[in-house]
Amino acid sequence: MNYELGDVFYRLDDKNPTEGGNDVLVKDPVVCPKCKKDISDGKFELNSTYFSLALITADICRIGQLKDHEIETPAHLRGGYSLNPEDFEKMKPMCRSKPKFV
Repeated sequence: MNYELGDVFYRLDDKNPTEGGNDVLVKDPVVCPKCKKDISDGKFELNSTYFSLALITADICRIGQLKDHEIETPAHLRGGYSLNPEDFEKMKPMCRSKPKFV
């Protein structure tokens, strides 16, 4: 199913990758659009390939904007933020959801 995740934070650290989708946090709780249950903590699945492509696209758009190119980040990708490991750890207490990747 398609659902809006809102702000998503992902950790960039090639030297120490974590396992099991612990590199992604979602700020708000995630509610199933069908049954209306809270599926926040690892109970909702994301296709890792599509999710990664969306984050890469968002980063490319932001880099283009920083270099004064006329690349606008699509509306559905504006809430994806790449963080270094230190900032990612600071965001953990503020985020309520973690996806499970398939």
